Amino acid sequence: MKKRILVIDDEFAPRELAKQAFMNWKLSVAASGNEGVKIFEKLLNAETPPEVVLVDWMMPRMDGYEVVREIRLLDPDVLIFVWSVVSDRQEITSLAMQAGADDVLSKQNPEATELEVQVMQSIRNAKERKNRELKTRQEELENTHSLLSTLPEGVIQTDETVNVKWVNEAFCRITGFSKEELINKNLYNLIHPDDHSLLTAQIANRMKGEISKYVLRAVTKSGMIKIVSIYASPQLSKSGDFAGSTAIVSEITSKKKVIESMLEDYKKLSEQAIQTGSELAAFAEYWKTVLDAMPLVFFSTDLELRITNFNKAAVELSGTVNLTGKKICDFIIGCKSDVCPFVNRKIIKKPISFEWERKKEDGKSTFFTIILIPMLNQKGDIEEIVHIIMNKTLEKKALILAENASREKSNFLANMSHEIRTPLNAIIGFLELIRDTKLTTQQQSYIEKIILAAEMLQIVINDILDVSKIEAGQLTLE
Repeated sequence: MKKRILVIDDEFAPRELAKQAFMNWKLSVAASGNEGVKIFEKLLNAETPPEVVLVDWMMPRMDGYEVVREIRLLDPDVLIFVWSVVSDRQEITSLAMQAGADDVLSKQNPEATELEVQVMQSIRNAKERKNRELKTRQEELENTHSLLSTLPEGVIQTDETVNVKWVNEAFCRITGFSKEELINKNLYNLIHPDDHSLLTAQIANRMKGEISKYVLRAVTKSGMIKIVSIYASPQLSKSGDFAGSTAIVSEITSKKKVIESMLEDYKKLSEQAIQTGSELAAFAEYWKTVLDAMPLVFFSTDLELRITNFNKAAVELSGTVNLTGKKICDFIIGCKSDVCPFVNRKIIKKPISFEWERKKEDGKSTFFTIILIPMLNQKGDIEEIVHIIMNKTLEKKALILAENASREKSNFLANMSHEIRTPLNAIIGFLELIRDTKLTTQQQSYIEKIILAAEMLQIVINDILDVSKIEAGQLTLE
């Protein structure tokens, strides 16, 4: 099947030259930028859509830069070559690549056969470059997935439509599905219907570039409901658009059941103790035994945040044996009244949860999820507050590890691109010196083509360097 090429040029002679050069192609021509964009958009639905678009750079009204940008938005995969004179090649090349072009071809005294050769060579170069980029991305993805597969917490990656792209073994264990069953499955099919609105709200936050931290109910393959804690980070495309999410998923069903069961026991025993005052001592002893057996940090306070009860895990967190009567801020290292997670927090008659980062004296951070549960008296007033603290440092570090793995790749590319660019600049410099010497017409033509190819390579390397610096957070605007 013949390949299709679209040639956009406002001058008659180049269009006629294209007709001679591409006699073996399906050729479409346009005499202006606006016409070219319209023809391209129409041909996208044709049996043979354009594989190559050849665009004149200097055109009235809608110039080559605008045409390239419009066509690139319509089709991110089509090959776009800018056609221009050699004299302004360097400036045009930079702008053309910025707009989304794949190459810049010489328009200075071309012949029909030479034009076709230039296009065919540029097609090969562009495809080779895209294959290398694809291979690099695949290797990066494989390395990241290999690293994430070893984590004990569940990891899931979804695309912009919330379809599953990848999961690790831990996530499969949580849901009961195999990897094959999960790939391309929509995330909403794994979530309890009553929590769909919560998931939608959190996805909306990630589309704004925010990190999401929330708890919802997951539905396993067998239909079992599991409570999971999710720490999700947005993934952005090169253009900065939302491209999906990477999330750390932890099952907390057992922890939640323990908390609910203990609070229910606490409520019942409190009522019994109040009714039969003689059982207060037995109740207190029982409750202390239960609290100390908890793997979570637990303490209760009055409305002034003075501690009334606590367990062994709270002692380990604070480093203080006797906590009764002390305020929470008195024993949390690095906690000041203006940044304390408890002070000035509005207590309502429903449980609330929030995230907290605790900085130790050695500068290291520990991350917690804190749940505040108001305990009401018979009148419905808040009598005391139950605090439950869960260490989330592992999940936080796992997410940071996943993000750093991608950043390390970018750092490597940025450094390598710089090392390659230095000798390439020397090569171009010496070629330009040779060009200024006495050469035959044929030698002059060869030198021009070598310089053009070297400058194209330089642009590719510069693009790799810029993209890598952006991903690595090293780009400096001047």
